[in-house]
Amino acid sequence: MADDITPLAHSLERFFQNLGAPPISVITRLSDEWSSIVGPALGGVTSPVSVIDAELTVVCSEPAWSSQISWMETQICEEFGKRFAPEEITSVRAILH
Repeated sequence: MADDITPLAHSLERFFQNLGAPPISVITRLSDEWSSIVGPALGGVTSPVSVIDAELTVVCSEPAWSSQISWMETQICEEFGKRFAPEEITSVRAILH
């Protein structure tokens, strides 16, 4: 019976992989390193919330920050690739919270 038990972390990794998400460790590190990727000012008012099918979704507190994230899309994608290769993102979507 014990051989039939799948650790929860392994099940979650498979679930997220089926959604097109990178490993959980990448998302955790992305959250930890967010301010160093976008800068402390933007890092304080935005948060990465998901990566699905190579699209990063970022929550912003104000429309102006949403615009700033859009302007930085190429830079964010490049920095993500440097830090989290072989994982990559090809687009960034900002949403208001």
